[in-house]
Amino acid sequence: MKRLIAIAGIVLISAGLTSANDLATYRATYEKEMGIIILSHGIEMTDLSQQYTKSLDLLLAKVKKAGDLDKTTAVMEEIARFRNEEGMPKQPSALLGIQDLQSSFTKHVSTHEANKAKRIISLASKYDKALDKLQKSLVSSSKLDDAKTVQEERKHVASSEPVRLAQLVLKQASASKRVSMLPSSPPSRETTQEEDKVESREEEGIALIYCDDGCDIYHNGSKVSFAHGKDLEITIQEGDVIAVKAWDTQGGTACGLLVGIRLVSSGKAMGTDTSWIYSSKADDGWEEQDFDDKRWRRARRSSLDWINKTAGTAFRKWKRRPRPIWGKGSPVYFRKHIILKDFR
Repeated sequence: MKRLIAIAGIVLISAGLTSANDLATYRATYEKEMGIIILSHGIEMTDLSQQYTKSLDLLLAKVKKAGDLDKTTAVMEEIARFRNEEGMPKQPSALLGIQDLQSSFTKHVSTHEANKAKRIISLASKYDKALDKLQKSLVSSSKLDDAKTVQEERKHVASSEPVRLAQLVLKQASASKRVSMLPSSPPSRETTQEEDKVESREEEGIALIYCDDGCDIYHNGSKVSFAHGKDLEITIQEGDVIAVKAWDTQGGTACGLLVGIRLVSSGKAMGTDTSWIYSSKADDGWEEQDFDDKRWRRARRSSLDWINKTAGTAFRKWKRRPRPIWGKGSPVYFRKHIILKDFR
């Protein structure tokens, strides 16, 4: 029977997943889709540059008609500068009309970069899911060498430059969005400096994860390889999202989860509690950082004996112990938005 694996809208058909040769087909599809994303972004940036040049030409005609020598000179200098640099200067123009055009250009660049990053992360996530199915099929067929080859490909993609840069762009976009939502009344200088430090600070941490019975872990949309109950090194930042898909393998109707994250620098910790949210159903992209989870419910405290016992033993030396949680259904999808102030 044929199996269908969808990657970014393209359906791959194979007569059973039987060897690592299928990896070549998967990789070709992934690289083709990545090329389309990059090409599309390049076209968008070219159009944006052309629009900026056209707007400068219109502004030049306007100031020339008004007979304003200083403004005419400023616009002509900006046209020449942009022709050579094709980017925005570190210092905006002193002319208000040019400032407006530069501000609009910068906002559109940020939007295009964020859209490109989202498409790359989404593509990489779908590719990883397809490879995960292939890897499991190879293991089931006792083709462990081929399965290891697929596993290495998954690691390579997760750490590849396009994916890492896309994650960085989305982090920066998320930080900028939070800053724009701050109240209009100016905070104190000390408060502003502290918030800036929190927004940009990256922290090295150690995570411990226990699931009832199995789970997949995602960090900002990227799947994380981990061992149940073993230390997992993780780099986190304000606004990051930890997403977990948990399932029960014994026909149960609920899934338990216990996650703790401890900062290497300070020993401060946070973990699962009722601030985590969950859903028994998840739309595409549920694991992504920018997924709309406003309708998800708060997780519940778990009363499972083994998971509560684990919370008391595995985390006994931690400054703050995580609380085991559960959600109704199987599978269950959990999410947590990281707030560094929650580490205590």
